[in-house]
Amino acid sequence: MNDFSQMSRTEAVLEIIAFRLREQEFCVRTTTIREIRGWGPATPLPHTPPEVLGVMNLRGVVIPIIDLARKLGMPSAEPTERSAIVVSEANGLVIGLV
Repeated sequence: MNDFSQMSRTEAVLEIIAFRLREQEFCVRTTTIREIRGWGPATPLPHTPPEVLGVMNLRGVVIPIIDLARKLGMPSAEPTERSAIVVSEANGLVIGLV
């Protein structure tokens, strides 16, 4: 029998950030997010996959900027004033997701 009133207050709470990409909604754990920045152009790099927009200097650290829509097989969108770069860390790698 499940008695939710008996749940311990020490149980973990899953905190997420939700965002929309095209017509789909996605969530990322907040523990992987370093910051959310407004759109800024990336410096392109030659010979990179199409989803890699380039790199950006983030307070002295150069990070790759990835077009998440394109990475997921969706059409890429032109960035607007509502676009954001989500700086995330996964497996020790810091990346920016547009």
